[in-house]
Amino acid sequence: RHGFARVALLALQSVAPDLQRPLADLAATDPDAHAAALDALIAVADEPSILGMGAHLLYVGRRVAE
Repeated sequence: RHGFARVALLALQSVAPDLQRPLADLAATDPDAHAAALDALIAVADEPSILGMGAHLLYVGRRVAE
């Protein structure tokens, strides 16, 4: 559409918009748990229900030949 093909549409903060500080603290105290939390958030970042809740979305597109 409009010369672009969608590659991805993601909720930037997924289901954790208010957890930035606790996640930063977790990174400092338990890197393995932090990595697991980020993996879980990334895994659901493109779920339609999560997109509907998201305050910020990231559209990744690729220009298609016309």
